[in-house]
Amino acid sequence: MVEKLEKKRIRLSPEDRRAQLLDVAVQVYGDLGLGKANHSDIAKAAGVSTATVFNYFPTVEDLNLAVIKYGVKITFEIIEEFFEKGIALEQKPYIVAMAFKEAIIRNSALVKLRLSWGGNFNEPYRSQFLKYLSKVEAKFMLYFGDDDRSVLDAKIIMALSERLAGHIIDGMPDEEVVRLVVRGFEWYNNRPV
Repeated sequence: MVEKLEKKRIRLSPEDRRAQLLDVAVQVYGDLGLGKANHSDIAKAAGVSTATVFNYFPTVEDLNLAVIKYGVKITFEIIEEFFEKGIALEQKPYIVAMAFKEAIIRNSALVKLRLSWGGNFNEPYRSQFLKYLSKVEAKFMLYFGDDDRSVLDAKIIMALSERLAGHIIDGMPDEEVVRLVVRGFEWYNNRPV
């Protein structure tokens, strides 16, 4: 199931090797899920020895947390790109849904990792996930407002967007994705105050 992503070994600086291993790890974790991928899976896919992966990530927990942290960094970069475009308040659900769709197009393994992480209730992953959610909500508050209504709206939009991401990954046809987003958009604009 885990494919070798790189055919020939290349001597890299420690920083570049770590970045390469994290890129590969996101793909492997996307395929296998958080808690199922291990050092040897990453090594095989990267075309390096298992010892090399252990050199950068001494324990499975170190590897898992590094992959999560890396995934969060990439996710925030994508979110920031969308917020920089400017968002009319009535477009919030549409923009967030499209940000998730863009993330899937760019790196479906990253979104699969995020969805896998959200369903993991083991420590320390659960507490890390809750911190991540708080950071995402804080980012949304910068754009949506920080009143109780906006906080609740952000949580609803995030939950619906994650479900949409799951549908897209599962192969929902584009026309159904558009209908789902339009319906969510209509609901959001007509919700009771």
